[in-house]
Amino acid sequence: MLKAATGWSDAPRSATAVKEAFDMALSALGGHAPQAALVYAAIDHDLAVIGQTLRAGYPEMLVAGGTTDGEIAVCEGFLEDSLVIMLFASDTLEFCVGIGRNAIADPAHSSADA
Repeated sequence: MLKAATGWSDAPRSATAVKEAFDMALSALGGHAPQAALVYAAIDHDLAVIGQTLRAGYPEMLVAGGTTDGEIAVCEGFLEDSLVIMLFASDTLEFCVGIGRNAIADPAHSSADA
């Protein structure tokens, strides 16, 4: 089983936005515990607050993402000044996070490094 669920918020305060987006996505997971998250936040959001909030509830959850100047949410489409979270849960997959550098110049090496 692999479940993915998306939540979003256009609240201007990072603490409020991450809570709203996370709760929306968590509700859509149907009771499955999130193991990984992709987070895309507008550049005005405080990434430290977002990370601390996510870690407080699920300290083992892997988190990756970045800042954006426009976010896309499943039902809402294109958003600005928002925060979008996609949560993943699985009983068959193991999640990991890595960084691959120079992916265009050397995709094989970049993938192996990640």
